[in-house]
Amino acid sequence: PVHLRAEISLGVCEVICIPAFVSIDAALPSSGAADTEISAALADRPMTEAEARVSRVTCQVRPSEDGLTLTMTVDMPPLSAGEAAVIETADPTVWVAEPVLARQGDTLVAQTDLVRYDAEPFALDRSGVRMTVFGANAAVDIQGCSGG
Repeated sequence: PVHLRAEISLGVCEVICIPAFVSIDAALPSSGAADTEISAALADRPMTEAEARVSRVTCQVRPSEDGLTLTMTVDMPPLSAGEAAVIETADPTVWVAEPVLARQGDTLVAQTDLVRYDAEPFALDRSGVRMTVFGANAAVDIQGCSGG
């Protein structure tokens, strides 16, 4: 058996972000025992790049008026009509706008603006870029991209 104890701080955001705190203190079953909530959560996790048949991820970066414009091109089959995406960077001082998506066959293009909170110039670490693509019944976790 494993005893799990955690304090989690997170932000819940829509128009503004509100801090939230979660405390967990639970005993997890020993191997062989199944917990239906944990099994359901594991089944509902985002697919890996391999599971989603992602074959290539590239990033083009160009300067913008107050930061950078990032264009991610992902070669992967569509998840469903009406896909959505969230892009993050490893740098917590960088604000990422909601991406605009376009799809042509098995190629998804996401474009977004990146701005540092202090409006200072910055370099983007492409290995720290993360995009989660959402479909009607699935999601894909894509980590990092190469120059394009």
